[in-house]
Amino acid sequence: MSSKSLIIVEDSGQIILRIRSVADTIAGLEILGEAADSRTAIELIARHRPDFVVLDLHLADGSSGLDVLTYLCDREPPPQVIVLSANVSEYRSLRRAFARADHVLDKMTEFHLLPKALSNSIESGETRKRWPATESTS
Repeated sequence: MSSKSLIIVEDSGQIILRIRSVADTIAGLEILGEAADSRTAIELIARHRPDFVVLDLHLADGSSGLDVLTYLCDREPPPQVIVLSANVSEYRSLRRAFARADHVLDKMTEFHLLPKALSNSIESGETRKRWPATESTS
């Protein structure tokens, strides 16, 4: 199995530690970096071109994970994206935005599904899917 890479986009240090703890248990998964805001996330993703991004929606400095998701839509090939946010229900009406994510998990009630989402994708050798062209998420 070839090594896969991950970037964590999350502004809570406690949640980052939990994600790192999960990632450390998955063979062949390397964490390339962390970002707490959308600007830093986009810079990291452009530089490293990860296989996976775990993405929160509400980020530091008032920035939005939706901006990162829109940016990822234009990447070729896009990484697999796992939206992990406490605000999932708030954004459920944004179906177009969530259609670009491979998994959407509520971090308060579905965090336990993160290991399975990551490991199943790695083990199955899933290829990155091509998302539709950028559309308005409003």
